[in-house]
Amino acid sequence: LGRLAWEIARRGYESQGNEFSYYMLLASSYVLNGTDAAEPTSIYPWVHSTSNNVTDADAERPATFPDVSPSGEPGDPPLNMSMCAGDFVEVYTAEDMVGAWDAVCTCFFLDTAENVLQYLRTVYGCLRPGGYLINLGPLLFHWAEHGGEQLSLEMSLEDVLLAADRIGFELVRREAELLPCGYTGNAKSMLRTVYHCAMFTLRKPA
Repeated sequence: LGRLAWEIARRGYESQGNEFSYYMLLASSYVLNGTDAAEPTSIYPWVHSTSNNVTDADAERPATFPDVSPSGEPGDPPLNMSMCAGDFVEVYTAEDMVGAWDAVCTCFFLDTAENVLQYLRTVYGCLRPGGYLINLGPLLFHWAEHGGEQLSLEMSLEDVLLAADRIGFELVRREAELLPCGYTGNAKSMLRTVYHCAMFTLRKPA
């Protein structure tokens, strides 16, 4: 919901987040522009969960956010950050986006593609020579269960990296072990979903 782009901007870089879902964009806008760590917002995401609770209090406890103030602390320089609404491929294959970025950071993203090759080509095209793709995520492939005429290309991690090489990327780094990552889970539940995610860095040759 904008956290990755915010963290990058917080470190002094110009960053732009991209999101297709208006639901996600509305939530992101609220967190980034309407909240403060001094007076955090509380929601109760597990209050209707009646299974896998150790205690009643586990289901009734709140989740609060943000943990840091999106606007920063007094005296902090303003962040150079923007959010772009729209389909990733349509937005970043536009003429003004070709060779426009030094790095693309993707988190739980590549597997949202109907065709992951199209995502990789889009990233390659919008990077400047010497630019980097830094990725963390699983390969759930969101469109795999839709069936019908909906295109879905599912590839193994091995094949994704091989395709990236054929597109022109150089593999700079790949974590030897998959990294366990929770996703929208209840840390106190008796049932938790944990993805074992790949993290790697690719480079477009200079």
